[in-house]
Amino acid sequence: SQYGLLASTAFTFLFAFSSLIAGSLADKYDRKLLTLSSCLVWTLATLAQSQAQTYDEVLIARVVMGGACAFAAPAAYTLIADKISKDKLAFANSLYGSGVYLGGALASLSLLLDNNMGWRGTLGVIG
Repeated sequence: SQYGLLASTAFTFLFAFSSLIAGSLADKYDRKLLTLSSCLVWTLATLAQSQAQTYDEVLIARVVMGGACAFAAPAAYTLIADKISKDKLAFANSLYGSGVYLGGALASLSLLLDNNMGWRGTLGVIG
């Protein structure tokens, strides 16, 4: 049950809630700064998971990571819309969307790292 909480609920609930806030903030504030901040916090949360000593520390880092990840998509799609001409916008958005899912698929390769380095080492490499 602890793994289930880490793998789904801890990340997903805050991600879903934060996405609503992220979309609103992306409309009002510097989207490049939001994207950079999101990536920085996401990376630090991943590294924090690798250094966690207790389950609660891993859980907190996972929740923070979910909140940070939520800011990537709204800012990215609006930045793409600003930079790409209307006649190429759908294709550019599909490339970004495909990259998100390709990244998720490649994440399954982290099992290979985990087998060789353990979960802490894997999170350290990914972070």
